[in-house]
Order: sequence, then structure tokens, then C-alpha cells
Amino acid sequence: MLRPNPRRTAVENSGTGWVTALAGIKVVITNRHVVSHASVVLLQFHDGQAMAGDVLHVSSAIDMAVILPREPPNAPALRFPPGGNPLRGERVVLCGHPLGFLRWVTTEGVVAGVASDLPMQGENPCGDGQSCVLLDAQAARGVSGGPVVDRTGYVIGMVWGVIPGTSLTLAIHTDVLARELLLVQSRVEEALARRRAPAESP
Repeated sequence: MLRPNPRRTAVENSGTGWVTALAGIKVVITNRHVVSHASVVLLQFHDGQAMAGDVLHVSSAIDMAVILPREPPNAPALRFPPGGNPLRGERVVLCGHPLGFLRWVTTEGVVAGVASDLPMQGENPCGDGQSCVLLDAQAARGVSGGPVVDRTGYVIGMVWGVIPGTSLTLAIHTDVLARELLLVQSRVEEALARRRAPAESP
């Protein structure tokens, strides 16, 4: 669970994030709209571990943000599947924090399909011409940014929100996330190197 640091932003918000690894470095992934305009967020993990995290990257192309925790989290790094689209009818689990106070709740659903160029009002969360995963599953407010996990434990998408008037939840496709993360890897390594560098004497 993550919350923007109220000292660094006028907006208090909460949502869901999940841990993956870039070049062996654990980072937290979530939606851009979850972190809002914050530069620092509070990260709360399932085992009770809590720490600040620096918002390292906010995508201009998709609704995604990357956070570098101030300490190595105990949570395991979730992995992406080898490739390809999830199968229609495949059962999946959504993880998140519905309504902001029901913590670490999971709900089940099925993959309804994969689509691109959705007729969205405003910005397409998955980016122009890129794939979104459609899920027949319930996702309440607060689950945004949460992982969608298949039966083998791979993350096949990240929850974005619901399509009004339907039972469908929209998730950003793992392939779309992976392409964006390739742009961030060097920045994560540089930020971690700066943290580890000894402070210069005055």
C-alpha cells in the first residue's frame, strides 16, 4: 500500500503498488494517478515493513510510476511472463486495497480479452496503439496500481480502473509495462549509486 507524503504534496491519496526488480534492484510499480504530483510516498508492506520511497519516474505515455524504496523491501519481486497475450478465459487474481482501508484483499476474475486503441474519453492508460488487458473482475477504488497475477504467479497486467456501465476492469498489459521499464533501468541504477556514495566532507 502506498500513500503520498503529505509534507511533499497538497494531495493525500492511497492506492496499490507491487514490487519487481530492475537489474536486481527492487522497485515499486503503481499507476501515475496514484502518486499524483508527489515526489515522496509512504510504502507499507504486508509484513508490517514501512518506509519512504522516492518517485523516480512518472511516465508521460502510460499511467505508470516507478518508486525507489529508501530501504530494500522484504517483499518478493514479482516476475513478468515470458511473453505473449494472456488467454481469454484464463483465471487471474487481482490484489489491492479496496476503498483504501480493506488492505491486501484479493479477488478472482477471468481474462475477457486484449484490446488496443480503446475509445477512451481522454487519455488511454495503456498508451496510444498499445495493448490493454480486459478483465471480467471486480476492482473497487483503491485497487488501482495493483498486480493482476495468473495461476503460475506471473504478473500479466496492472489494474487501472473499471469501464463504466460494464463488469470489465482495465489493466495495463505486461508487455507495455516492460517496454516502459527498459527506459527507467539506468535511472534506477544511478539513483541507487548516488545513495551509496559517501557524503563529501565540507
